[in-house]
Amino acid sequence: MDKKMNSILNEYIFHEKLDSGLECYIIPKKGYVEKQAIIATKYGSLNDNFKLNEEEINMPEGIAHFLEHKMFEDEKINIFDEFTKLGATCNAFTNYNNTAYFFNCIDKFNENLELLLKMVSSVYLTNENVEKEKGIIEQEINMYKDSPGWMCYFNMQRCLYKNLGLKNDIAGSVESIKKIDREMLLKCYETFYRPENMLLICCGDISPDEVFKIAEDKIKSKKDISLEKIMPKEQNEIVKDYIEEKMCISLPVFHIGIKDNDLSKDRSNILARCKLLVDIVAGESSDLYNKLYNEGLIDGSFEVEYVCGEDYGTFIFSGSSKNPKLVLEEILNEIEKIKKNGITENRFNQIKRKHIGRYARSFNSIDNICNLQLDFLTKNMDLFELMDSLNNVTKEELETSLNNKLVKENCVLSVIIPQS
Repeated sequence: MDKKMNSILNEYIFHEKLDSGLECYIIPKKGYVEKQAIIATKYGSLNDNFKLNEEEINMPEGIAHFLEHKMFEDEKINIFDEFTKLGATCNAFTNYNNTAYFFNCIDKFNENLELLLKMVSSVYLTNENVEKEKGIIEQEINMYKDSPGWMCYFNMQRCLYKNLGLKNDIAGSVESIKKIDREMLLKCYETFYRPENMLLICCGDISPDEVFKIAEDKIKSKKDISLEKIMPKEQNEIVKDYIEEKMCISLPVFHIGIKDNDLSKDRSNILARCKLLVDIVAGESSDLYNKLYNEGLIDGSFEVEYVCGEDYGTFIFSGSSKNPKLVLEEILNEIEKIKKNGITENRFNQIKRKHIGRYARSFNSIDNICNLQLDFLTKNMDLFELMDSLNNVTKEELETSLNNKLVKENCVLSVIIPQS
């Protein structure tokens, strides 16, 4: 068992790679009442194309999300009811890189963990239950099509990315899910739901030794396979800089995205710098935010963020506005102004302290801890690396990243406008 400590946070991570290949991470929180466990497979919506034992396989969009739905089905029991009997709530999600299953509980953690691991250790698929699920997922897809924010986001992604599956809805399309059958789902389960491709993350007042023992007992090795995830190479250029769609809304909704082509393998440093950068430009404490807010160009829905994976990164500014094009113009002007004048020492220290404090506070939440650890492991980081990078980043590094990453030519504007 490996044990890692961060002295600033005064937190520990226990890590064990089991004989089956499953990677287990335990973050103990002594005295906390709530407990959570997540088991995730490194299989998301970006992994529709792969090589299995040298055979290239192309699956329909949305199949990872479809399989997530079917993992809760069992021939003999209602899995949700079983968790409820044990005093737990359970759920799941699929994103670009992972499919994750989790529960939260106060008592009977070990029993709930056994049930969770049993659930992902097999899949119950019939032609009938697969066909039935298509109608359920079609309703889910159509529901999201009624969400202006959701549609605005994916329209932005389609403008930014030509080749990567980031441009596709994680649930797929109504047309793509119609192509999915039992054999495809079984192939994906057998390929990706393997111990060596999975992660177990637990947090709370729990015993690492007990967790490792339960996982060792419940998760068994599978026959070796050769697996290669096929990721298309993305172009540096954007697809187009503007997209507009009409929906039944009262005020336009917008997403501004800036494609980050300045990527390296040092993910923790990239993440730290970019989180600080986007906040310096237009975060709530910035001059630009106050100007736009006071002029009525943005409201409380305005958000800034940086999202990234192994092969992509995007700065995002989003919200509602009576004039999204003017908001874009103001943001681009602010970026050029900061490039010209530099980042002041006071502003740099203010934002750095803010993010260090925010990150430290996130360790008060069991949910945050587990989800951050999963997200960071996907980026080949661990839970403590971001804190170290935030502490060590310099103003000069930030200014270099500002010039290399926030490039006007890589910017797109996606807008949902009211129907006339």
